[in-house]
Amino acid sequence: MNGAPDYIEPVVGWRTWTVAESDQRLRLRSVMFEVYWAPGRPFDADCRNRPHPVRRLLHRRPEAHAPPGGSCTCGIYAAKAVVEAVRYVNSFGPRRRYVVHRVLGRVALWGAVREYTEGWRASRAYPVDVFVPTFGPLGSPGAEAVALELGGYGVPVEIVECEDIDDFVRSLPAAPELRAAA
Repeated sequence: MNGAPDYIEPVVGWRTWTVAESDQRLRLRSVMFEVYWAPGRPFDADCRNRPHPVRRLLHRRPEAHAPPGGSCTCGIYAAKAVVEAVRYVNSFGPRRRYVVHRVLGRVALWGAVREYTEGWRASRAYPVDVFVPTFGPLGSPGAEAVALELGGYGVPVEIVECEDIDDFVRSLPAAPELRAAA
């Protein structure tokens, strides 16, 4: 293998982000890790697969590699279908106090890209569009304020009028596979 990417064009998939404050601005943030996506710059993956402290005593440290690793779960994830990505939208739990809102959107993936059953993992990504639900966690500044701040990414940001997660999914204008199933 010569290391050439598997895809000529970026792959576009669905993704959920948290919205959190960074430098007094609202920014897209990974659902799983404390990393922010900077406006106007591609997000580059790095491997954050660190063994649990107890496991470190029993196993050797994972070999260094560039994401997405073949024998690792690292990389920037995107789902093939919106129903896979939407599972993360409604999880505002108490451990996630930094969450101001959660949004769903499409993301372009490129560089090294690995396909798996539900989607892809990639080394680089940038949002294509963002959908902001009108429901959010207690204390959220509201969908309008979130959408305004996320406009700095230079991609379409659309507010979706909805009362709950099911209504949000049904109301997504870019999800024809869901409207056909409903």
